[in-house]
Amino acid sequence: MGLSIKKRKYILSDFPNLKSVREEIRDVVNCLSKQDVPKGLRHKKLKEEEQKILSAHLTIELQRERGNVSESFIRIKNLTEFILEDYIEKRYPGLIDEYCEDIQKYYLSLFDYSKLLKATKEFKLKRTIAPIIDMNSSRNKVAHSLSPLDSDAVKQLGIAMKTLKILVREQYHFSQSDFNFYQDLNKKLLTKLN
Repeated sequence: MGLSIKKRKYILSDFPNLKSVREEIRDVVNCLSKQDVPKGLRHKKLKEEEQKILSAHLTIELQRERGNVSESFIRIKNLTEFILEDYIEKRYPGLIDEYCEDIQKYYLSLFDYSKLLKATKEFKLKRTIAPIIDMNSSRNKVAHSLSPLDSDAVKQLGIAMKTLKILVREQYHFSQSDFNFYQDLNKKLLTKLN
């Protein structure tokens, strides 16, 4: 007695939510490629600046999870500089402009922001960003001389990622569900397909 196993061919009508799933995936892919904020984050009750910061942080985490460590390395410093500029501008209006005039620079580096934190006696925040400053030379090798990462640099990345999350959480008070945006989106899309 033989068993016959019928292969079931799936047709598009088996997935009534396929169109909306594709639209959501397309939105995320487009946003990741353009450094934009996905629709799902734009619908959260956050200021535009907060949406950008959360999206940038989540993109860095996503790149790291995908194994794109060098991209994460480069972006961590950029986001940290953005957050520090925002922090200093809100608490010490005009200080950055004065500093730029004094040193005759248009773009401030992570070290410049660190000096400003020291000058304003923001020692706790200066200590918080120390691991990101520590990884800066490794980051510059990757970003500017296209050098490969060594194992010590990868360890630094893990510490810098934790530091960045602390910095983002302390400065903008995001909830854990905000940080789970992509995991929650994945679950939602899988549910729509089942």
